[in-house]
Amino acid sequence: MSFKERYDSAGGRTIAVVVDRFSDGTPHFLIQSRAFVRGMEQPLNLSVPVSLVNEDTMHFCPWCGVLLRDWYRKWVDELTRVGLMIDRG
Repeated sequence: MSFKERYDSAGGRTIAVVVDRFSDGTPHFLIQSRAFVRGMEQPLNLSVPVSLVNEDTMHFCPWCGVLLRDWYRKWVDELTRVGLMIDRG
């Protein structure tokens, strides 16, 4: 899988790349995993807590090693897709 393939799969039940911005406008690159397709989450009756979505910040591309904010600085706005990042309020 490549960066583009992981970016294209964002929102699906997979591991994906998500691009967004912090409130101050700084580019934010995430690696995200989802247990369900976005919008298709199901109520779970489990005795232990389960994360439906997990994400971590990425600074470098896991495939080629480039510094993401520098490499994609001209295209961050085109790559940003609202609603995929976990809403932390």
